[in-house]
Amino acid sequence: MAPPALPQELLDQIVDHAWADRSSLRACNAASRLLAPTARTHLFHTITLNGPAILARFERLVLGQDPAQYVRTLRVVADHFSSYRLSARLAVDNTWLARVPAVVSALPALRGLELESISWTALELGPKSACAFFDALYRIERLSLTNVHFGCSSQVQDVLAVVANLTELRCDRVYWSYWSAERTHAHAHSMGLPNESSPPPLRRLVIRPGSPTHLFTDWLLPPGRELQIRELDVHWCERELAPVLGDLLRITGPHLESLFLELSRLVGEEILSPASHVDLSANPNLRRVLLDGTVLPGCSSWVCALVAQLASKQLETIDIVLLASCLKDLHTFDWPLLNRALAHPRFKGVQLKFDISLAMGQGRNTRELAHDIIYEALPEFRSRGKLLVRCQ
Repeated sequence: MAPPALPQELLDQIVDHAWADRSSLRACNAASRLLAPTARTHLFHTITLNGPAILARFERLVLGQDPAQYVRTLRVVADHFSSYRLSARLAVDNTWLARVPAVVSALPALRGLELESISWTALELGPKSACAFFDALYRIERLSLTNVHFGCSSQVQDVLAVVANLTELRCDRVYWSYWSAERTHAHAHSMGLPNESSPPPLRRLVIRPGSPTHLFTDWLLPPGRELQIRELDVHWCERELAPVLGDLLRITGPHLESLFLELSRLVGEEILSPASHVDLSANPNLRRVLLDGTVLPGCSSWVCALVAQLASKQLETIDIVLLASCLKDLHTFDWPLLNRALAHPRFKGVQLKFDISLAMGQGRNTRELAHDIIYEALPEFRSRGKLLVRCQ
């Protein structure tokens, strides 16, 4: 007698438990058509294309086949800018990138696209391929551009004109060769950008150094728009960007829950100016705040100012990363000023964590000494919250 068939839901759960074991997933995929869909959900969820050989194999085994419908995230990694030696860069063959737009267009369930170390011109977008490619970009929800070199600024604007459904955008070292005049975006047509009555669904924004900051923020900050970003991760070095930070904080308002700032000394000093309009009291639902890139001496004024602005009753953690040449630099921080800011009742139960990075070793008891300096300097906070100090 044949054994009774197990319910499909139970079979799916069994395969789900092997989600990180690719050998087991491949065995399930080959064993039975009942196990194949769940196995393929994990096997093909995230695909990385990093050269002509793996691209050819992907085209042969996946495109036009059933597995294509299971690809949710596609990573494309090339060798553009990957070497500091010009001769090495010239020897790299990236002609395979011209086939990537067709691959992106052929993945009906694609929701995440990550492009890393590529030249945009290598995609060779012609009229026909560009239309299908931008239609695919319209459907994606997560876009990551890392070390991407565009030919001109209008090519970046072409991308921004169609990604109206993004929930997550990450920009890290996005360049172009020259500024070009704005143009009507032929691929925006019925897609377009969200208007004031329909804010973009963006929930997470990461902008790191080297990216065309003003271009992206101009796209995000038209008059009358409210952003529902919940996580803002900004790494800025240019002083003139302080007012842009103020605008981002203002228009995200009560939606913002996590804020990660890595600011240079110049930006830190500029946010103390009233003209910057940086005010964290506009974000009453913040839960997590991370202040990074704070270099001693000279950072205490703007760090204390930001902490004093925190008015959220939902606040859970404040992380401050302090960089110093030696242990004695900790004494240059204005601890009384920070202690007064943290004395407010709204910081009751909040966890305050300091990560101390020292350029020079100070002996075995460095960690204990750093802890003692900060612990003794914040008596008001110690009675209300939780203080953690880590030194490396």
